Amino acid sequence: MKEKWKPGDECYIVENNMHIRPATVVRSSGGFCTLRLGNGKGIRVRESRLYWTPEEAGMHVRYRGVPRRTHYDYE
Repeated sequence: MKEKWKPGDECYIVENNMHIRPATVVRSSGGFCTLRLGNGKGIRVRESRLYWTPEEAGMHVRYRGVPRRTHYDYE
């Protein structure tokens, strides 16, 4: 397993505890990484939130298989 994230590394991040998104590391310093997401936007997150493979990220998804509920479902 690699130790540090370097610019240009491909990574995966879990958004909202349910979506896995691919990203590219733009910069890494002080335990934080700046990422470029697929839609051209960027985000800065801690290195602990980054994963090398989608399978590794999938182990940290909290809402696996839970049906989404709307306000119409509550009676």
